[in-house]
This record gives sequence, C-alpha cells and structure tokens, in this order.
Amino acid sequence: MAQVRYFDPARSRPGLPNDVAARVEKISADSVTLWLVNLNPLTAREVIVQAGALGEHEFVSATFDRRVSDYPGSQKAYAAPALQMQRTTAPLSGNRIAVRLPPGHEMRLQAQMRRFVNPPAYGLRASGA
Repeated sequence: MAQVRYFDPARSRPGLPNDVAARVEKISADSVTLWLVNLNPLTAREVIVQAGALGEHEFVSATFDRRVSDYPGSQKAYAAPALQMQRTTAPLSGNRIAVRLPPGHEMRLQAQMRRFVNPPAYGLRASGA
C-alpha cells in the first residue's frame, strides 16, 4: 500500500519528472505530508500526485507554504533577505493534485484525504479533480 503515487505529465508516464525529488515526511490516518523539490535551476517542473497507489483515496484539502517575498532581493545587499512565506489552504475534491514547481523551489504540502472512497484502478484517472 502507498499513500501517494507520482506522475510526470510532461513525459506522460508514472514516476517523478527529471530533477524533481519527493519525500513523504509524515503519514496519519487522514493526511500525508510531502516535501517536493525542483532541483533544476532554470526550468519549472510539474508533477501529479495521486491519492493512493491505485487512486483509491480522495484529497479533501491541501495546505502548503507559498513564497511571497522577492529572492534574492537587491543585488547591492551583502546577504539575501530572509524568505517570507505565506501558508495557504485550498479545498480539493478528487484523487489527484497537479503541482507546479518553479525553478529551484521546494514545497511542503500537507494533504488531507478520505481513504478508500474510490474503486482502485491502475492507470492515471481522476475522480472529480
């Protein structure tokens, strides 16, 4: 059993896109916390996260931190200013989330889910996403 499954929409295949790393940080009865990183410094990447290995779960909401400050800030400054983040919660209804990662960015994503509400299926399919 797996809480999530990844898909690479640019290459139309299962798995993570090139230059993207993922780590499951925490699993609870009704949520999963992921850390997604785009290691490419020049190109944005998109990854689809599916709830359950066979799409059997459903996402209810996602909470993530979004950068709201400019980076690296002024070129005349000795050191880059601290990053300012804003926590955002979005309601969801479906078994997949499309995540766009800008170049060189990371995202911590906590997804609330209802478990075993969809019939399992091996292919990438959406239920209301």
